[in-house]
Amino acid sequence: MIDHKNRIIGLLEIEDSSKLKAEKLRAYSMFWMDADSYLIDVEVYTCDRYGRGIQALSLMAPCYDTLEAEFAKKV
Repeated sequence: MIDHKNRIIGLLEIEDSSKLKAEKLRAYSMFWMDADSYLIDVEVYTCDRYGRGIQALSLMAPCYDTLEAEFAKKV
């Protein structure tokens, strides 16, 4: 879903045969941070294959964990 008026990109991750992996969550969080620099909000939701159990994911913690790991590599 893209809401041009409110500057929101909504993504739905359907967890059918496996859960959302950490690598993909990190990619979503970095996309969230990049979009934020353009004042665009990114919202990620998960659900089962039938569209039930929709839950919003917080991307802040994975984003900061990724940034912290990158910083640690450089030091």
